[in-house]
Amino acid sequence: MREPKIVPDKECPLFKGYPHAIIKGRSYWGSNNKFQVKENGQLVTLELHTINCYVAGKHYGAIKVKKELDSKHREIFWNYDAFVNWLSSLGKEVAGPAKKYKWEKDTPEKDAFTSLKAFLTPMPATPEQLAWLVNNRVVTATWYDNYIRNYVPDLEWRCNSTEKGYALKDIEFARAVDPFTLFQEISMFVGGVLPRNANPMVEIVDQVIKAEKHGFDKWSFRRHKDEA
Repeated sequence: MREPKIVPDKECPLFKGYPHAIIKGRSYWGSNNKFQVKENGQLVTLELHTINCYVAGKHYGAIKVKKELDSKHREIFWNYDAFVNWLSSLGKEVAGPAKKYKWEKDTPEKDAFTSLKAFLTPMPATPEQLAWLVNNRVVTATWYDNYIRNYVPDLEWRCNSTEKGYALKDIEFARAVDPFTLFQEISMFVGGVLPRNANPMVEIVDQVIKAEKHGFDKWSFRRHKDEA
């Protein structure tokens, strides 16, 4: 059974975002993840946003391409090579991991994704994350930096969600895992990893049935005529 829930990022150990610059160089307004392209003779600003998704005990990362201040995405890349080829067609390159500051060394995300390629490669959940997923019965969890006009990111995880924008179909997850394989992985996770409540004992209230279950019948306390 689905149990949709919204969990603040600070209340769970799941990895959120990609903590390094995505594009090499500072191409626009000092941002590594925003740049301009020409479309129909006009300059259009494109933004790159990260998607983090946990499905059946694995982490999947993706890059979402949006037009600046537009709520709709243009493309979602779940594959590193496809993303690199797309950037190359626009004359851009992928940036290398940024050097960590002293105060970042204890941040799990900084050590988890050593490069953009690592971020876009499926990775098993850590033991701590798996324990949290199992204890909270979470099969899918989705987060992305959904920046709006005031540039405040979404800091909540949508777990087991069918909410528009966070369901697997809305983030084009079929590009990461084909539906047949996904069904198998979710089935194995639900059936073999998540704890299942035992079927409740059926309580019998009918007195006749209860007596029969205990081996009693109409002759239990009577004698047959031939025994008189």
